[in-house]
Amino acid sequence: MIDYRERPEVRNEQLEELLGGPYDYLQVLARSLTWIGAFDDDRLIGYANIAWDGGVHAFLLDPTVHPDYRHRGIGTELVKEALAATARVPEIEWMHVDSDEALMRDFYEPAGFRPTPAGLVRMDELR
Repeated sequence: MIDYRERPEVRNEQLEELLGGPYDYLQVLARSLTWIGAFDDDRLIGYANIAWDGGVHAFLLDPTVHPDYRHRGIGTELVKEALAATARVPEIEWMHVDSDEALMRDFYEPAGFRPTPAGLVRMDELR
């Protein structure tokens, strides 16, 4: 059974296994509103980060499930847990997520998001 935990204690090595590394993910978490971990016993097998602007906007970042655990609904549950955790913060009015059209339709919409038009600029194109 997969256990979903809000703000679990995690190590960089665990996040690097899911997201790639090396990187100091703990500095990211120090600035996050919250995060959700999915665990199989004590093994971190899924993760989602919720960033925010300090006001009314939250941002879902890096929802990731270990390849050995994909296509079991864990990612969708991570997103739902992230939405529930964010809904408990009364100041937050909006949760944003960036996605291509197919991922929005097949993954984010079933978890509760609605597609909207959005703008995007790749910073490396400006450098």
